[in-house]
Amino acid sequence: MAIQSLLETLTLWDPARHGSKGLALMLSASSRSDAEHRFRRCEIKDTYPFHYAEDLCRAPGIVDFHRANVVSSLTVRFHQYRSPPMHNGHIKRVQGTPLQFEPKRGERGRFVGRYKSLPAVPIVKGLVMRRQFRRDIHTRTLSELLSRSFVALEWFRFEKTIPLEPYKQTTFDRDFQSRVLPSLPRTLHQFSFTQWEIPKDEIQKTYGLEEEEASKISSYAKALPWEMAKLSHNLEQFCPPWQMDTAAFLRSLIELSGCFEMPESSLKRIVLRCSLKNPFKARRDFESLVMLAAKAALSLPRLTVMELWGTCLDKDESRAYIFRYTYEDSRASIVWRSNVGTMTAQSRIITKWNEVAEKNTHSTLIYDAVSLEETEADIFRSNGTCIYRHLLLKDLVFDPITQIILENEPTQWGFNKMGNYSAFADQGDDDMWDGNGADDDLGSEDGFELDVGAEVDDNLALQQTDITAWQQEIIAAHQASMSGNTA
Repeated sequence: MAIQSLLETLTLWDPARHGSKGLALMLSASSRSDAEHRFRRCEIKDTYPFHYAEDLCRAPGIVDFHRANVVSSLTVRFHQYRSPPMHNGHIKRVQGTPLQFEPKRGERGRFVGRYKSLPAVPIVKGLVMRRQFRRDIHTRTLSELLSRSFVALEWFRFEKTIPLEPYKQTTFDRDFQSRVLPSLPRTLHQFSFTQWEIPKDEIQKTYGLEEEEASKISSYAKALPWEMAKLSHNLEQFCPPWQMDTAAFLRSLIELSGCFEMPESSLKRIVLRCSLKNPFKARRDFESLVMLAAKAALSLPRLTVMELWGTCLDKDESRAYIFRYTYEDSRASIVWRSNVGTMTAQSRIITKWNEVAEKNTHSTLIYDAVSLEETEADIFRSNGTCIYRHLLLKDLVFDPITQIILENEPTQWGFNKMGNYSAFADQGDDDMWDGNGADDDLGSEDGFELDVGAEVDDNLALQQTDITAWQQEIIAAHQASMSGNTA
């Protein structure tokens, strides 16, 4: 199996001969045919040239590359019009079954042997699992890799897509806490864990799930703040999941500080996203979290940066807030950033954080307020991504490539500003779609079998008919819209 061969090769590393710095490994799960079905998205192809931060210096740049290789009217407008036909094989294979190690089967379907034990590879110091791959690696497999192979891991960036079916997310929440967290090596000092949601309209139109059903929080997810608080004590840098209850996490930190069996926290840098639902209560809710964060920070003696941020999207009433505490060059300071003015609870917030500065750093707090130049319309149109660049800890929140993709997706890589989609009316159906929903078999060796599941649509003729009709409907709708704008 490919992963076994890779690990065995990495065991040849000798720090005395090859240096002790180590390497970062990007790990993903995909089928060879995924790129043929996911609207031919360029970022999941083997030829995609952007994998590491240094690749962003390539020419053409990542934005120009995406415009040239992925954008067409059909691809660009996928979420903005409506989802593809229900029986399109693409929809059923968006995520598929998580990749996992399985004993190899013989010709009669019987198990013929166990997979080999995974070798330790201390050369791997960093691990990246990036967002563009919708398929997951099974939590059991991931925990085995973390506990057996990545024994000297120092940092781990884990980005995943939340499954469309709630029961799958419930299973993940359970196994993540019971399998993955206990398997994290003790050498780990930086952990970024981000989960990305499928757009709500896609959930409703494609899978027939109501928003309430799709957004149900499992009992395991409710326990996540406590588990994340315990984990943070052993880390130096931390970005917990966006969907986590931030208030519950901060209260857990406060509660843990009173436990005598807990060691002193090692946490130095942490960034927290705050969920803000109502634009008229957003500032009050955000300020409440800022004051709660000050109470939690009293139990973090090594803290150098704590950043809280949040957006509330509501057209002309959209809001964005950033609060940052830093201790640098023997000075403690807080900065408030917003698109709608200064803090209403300014004196109380300054008082709370001045207590943090005095206790943890024996210094006096410096306060500053800086307005965000982005307008309510900017925040809404960008889906809140326009403020990412203002985050001091953005590199802890996002992989650099993920950040650029997120910032450009709401504007469809700039194409929805250009107003010119006539080019794809000339594209043939064969160039835009591959109606085949079949999944390639990922070969197996050495007693391994990679189990990648995806349901398929066998009625290709019916599928292609629906696809063609959908294309024509989108083109007609766009032409009508352009005609109306011209008039």
